[in-house]
Amino acid sequence: MLGIIIGIASVVSIVVVGDAAKQLVLSDIRSIGTNTIRYLSRQRLWR
Repeated sequence: MLGIIIGIASVVSIVVVGDAAKQLVLSDIRSIGTNTIRYLSRQRLWR
């Protein structure tokens, strides 16, 4: 019974941490604004 409780608590905590990280990244992206320059490099890593 204790193992089930620990398992459920760990899954819930992973979901909460993932959602918080998602919200943090989205707020950072929104704070950048629309007047930014996008640069995409097409350089190969392997030769």
